[in-house]
Amino acid sequence: MAKIHFERFYNTFIQILADSANATILKYAKKLWTVSCLYLGIYLASARSFKFSFDVARSKFYRAFNSIFGKVSRLATETVILNLLSSNCLPVLLYCIEACPLLSRDLNSMSFAVNRVLMKIFCSRSSAVVEECRTMFGVPSIIDQIHTRMIKFLRKFCESDN
Repeated sequence: MAKIHFERFYNTFIQILADSANATILKYAKKLWTVSCLYLGIYLASARSFKFSFDVARSKFYRAFNSIFGKVSRLATETVILNLLSSNCLPVLLYCIEACPLLSRDLNSMSFAVNRVLMKIFCSRSSAVVEECRTMFGVPSIIDQIHTRMIKFLRKFCESDN
C-alpha cells in the first residue's frame, strides 16, 4: 500500500522495508522530491499548508481549447465555439474544483486563462470588449461558475447521510 507523505526535510534518507523470500530486507533509498503529487485526478502541492496545484489543469485547458479552435476557428460562429468551450474545455479546468480550498491567486489564474481564451475567440485584446461580449452571449465569469459549483456541492454534502 502506497502512502503519500509530505515532510519538511529535504534530501534525507528513508528506510524501505521489502519482503524477499519471507525475509525482511532493510534498504536505504534517497527520497525523490517533487513540487506536486497526483492524487485522484488533482495535484497536491508541496507547501507548508494544505494546497492544490492547478498548473496542469490550466495547461490541459489551453491544450483542449487550442485543439478545438485550431480546427473550427474561422468556420464556426462565436456561439458554436463558446458552446464547445463550455462543454469540452471548462470541465477540464473545473474538474473537482468545488471540493478544493481555493486561494485568491488560484481564482485569478483561472479567470486569466478563461479571459485569454475569450480574447482569442473575439479577436480583441481589450478586457472591456471581452466583458461586453461575455454579457451579450450570456457567458458567466469563471469565478461565478466556481462559486455556484461550490454551493451545489456543499448542499449535496449536507443532505447526504454519509
